[in-house]
Formats: sequence, structure tokens, C-alpha cells
Amino acid sequence: MAGEAEYLRTHAEMASVLRAAIREEELHSGDASYDGWTWDRVRAYPASLMAMVIGGVIRVSFKSNSQTRYLLVNRAATKLALAGVGSRGSTVVRRKRPISRKR
Repeated sequence: MAGEAEYLRTHAEMASVLRAAIREEELHSGDASYDGWTWDRVRAYPASLMAMVIGGVIRVSFKSNSQTRYLLVNRAATKLALAGVGSRGSTVVRRKRPISRKR
């Protein structure tokens, strides 16, 4: 769980992607031939998913010329890590100063 929790601490904006991945995997948990979800099912750019692969949170389960499929490395640990993050993540974007508009 340490890897997932640490990843979410530094990338809280990815919490919604991980929640979608959990939903997808649980939806297909009884299917022995299920080989993972694609970027469009979790609404994330492939580059963001590759960062999660490098971070050890997800893994590539299938790759072809037309698609790449992913699975969570540890679904239970990811669920526990997400329990500590708010429903929309804990990252708040704030501007340093108001944007001035010249007329």
C-alpha cells in the first residue's frame, strides 16, 4: 500500500482515474478472459497512465498496435489509499494573483 498511498499524496488529481479503474476491474472481476481497461474507459491521457506505470500503481496487461490495456497492480491497496483522499482529490489549484485584463 505504501506505493499507492505515496503516489496519491503527490498526484491527488489522479484519484478519479484510479476510482474508474477500480470500477472497471470490479465490473469484470468474474470474467477470466478480461485483459484490462483502456485509457478511454478511465478518461485519462495515455501519458498520464504511463506515469502511473512508472510509479508502480498500474501495469500494462496487453499491448498491440491498436491498443494498450492496463490493470491495477494491487486493487485492495489502491482502494485503501483512495479511502484517505477526498472524493475529488485533495489538490486545490490557486492563482497567485488575479489576472488583469487590459482594455
